[in-house]
Amino acid sequence: MRIRFAAPLALLVAACQPAPPAVLSDADKAAIQKATDSTVALMNAATPDPKAYASVYFADNAMVMPANAPAMEGRDAIVAMFAGSPPITNVKFTVLNIDGTPDMAAVTGSYEMDIAIPGAPAPMHDKGKYLDIWKKQADGSWKAVKSIYNSDLPMPGSEAPPPAKN
Repeated sequence: MRIRFAAPLALLVAACQPAPPAVLSDADKAAIQKATDSTVALMNAATPDPKAYASVYFADNAMVMPANAPAMEGRDAIVAMFAGSPPITNVKFTVLNIDGTPDMAAVTGSYEMDIAIPGAPAPMHDKGKYLDIWKKQADGSWKAVKSIYNSDLPMPGSEAPPPAKN
């Protein structure tokens, strides 16, 4: 008698297990990559327009957390930050990983750019890394809602820290 109930009970328990979590589709990963590539193209334009590239990359309510500066909240504040920064050229973003769910994604990557510091004899080359959280918008597009980045280079006038030990 007990054996007769064991198989249906096992089947019932298996059926009650939660479904595996949904993962980010390849099409969504491609949309994030395309938005990133479009932003870089706009940043490298002959006359860069911070409002144009911020509207492609950032959601209206996005937050950017740059190194050595306070966090900027909202696209208007982000545009003002970029507009008030020294000119940048030769911008490159390399997406290293995109992972997430159908409506949210974490993107890690690296960047390189040249920054024309006023009064400096030549542009400063910078390279670093970033972590962005992207959210699928109501219209189906993807926009970054959180972004943090920092340089791999030591601050001018300081020594590079020793490599981390594992």
